[in-house]
Amino acid sequence: METIDTTGPGPATPPLPDPNNPNLTVTKYQELADEISAAFDGFVAKLPQFEERHPSTQRFVQGHLSVSDQFVASAVAAVDATEELQGVKKLDVNQARDVMQFEDAFQAIADKAIAFGRGLQFTIDSRKASLAADALQIYAISKGLVRDPGSAPLVAHLETMKRHLNRKGGKKKPATPTTTSSPNGTPASTSGKEVSGAQLVN
Repeated sequence: METIDTTGPGPATPPLPDPNNPNLTVTKYQELADEISAAFDGFVAKLPQFEERHPSTQRFVQGHLSVSDQFVASAVAAVDATEELQGVKKLDVNQARDVMQFEDAFQAIADKAIAFGRGLQFTIDSRKASLAADALQIYAISKGLVRDPGSAPLVAHLETMKRHLNRKGGKKKPATPTTTSSPNGTPASTSGKEVSGAQLVN
């Protein structure tokens, strides 16, 4: 059974100086990220014919993924058993088998890598959201504390937090007036005011 560490990340360790750049500090997370990134780059380098997504080929790829594996396998079998189809040289049986073996071997890894990426991003977002919630509580508490004359040094910090929060107000957009026909056929606004022909043209 898989065990999950619920003890939390623990206190952050002080960042270490970078020997290549004394003015730059490296955290424990950056060291771990660099280690994982190097291992990931090594894995990618081992993959044969690794392709990055590109607009010039994406439409072709997406358009042919709907062809079933069963159909492809039957086409490969037909070429393998028929000299006439082999003669047209439109499908290489050995290359086809290589493609199918590649998919069988690496599809599970692709799924795992995608799930890892989503999970890592959610982990980052979740920790960031928790910190943001704590910061908002500190902001709310500070607004109460600055009422005390003894908390004068906190005023500048509160103003900085307020400026950086930069929340948009919840103002509603004014409703766009629509025109309706009055009993005499003259267009009128929803407010009941008559609209002149010049106004309609402008």
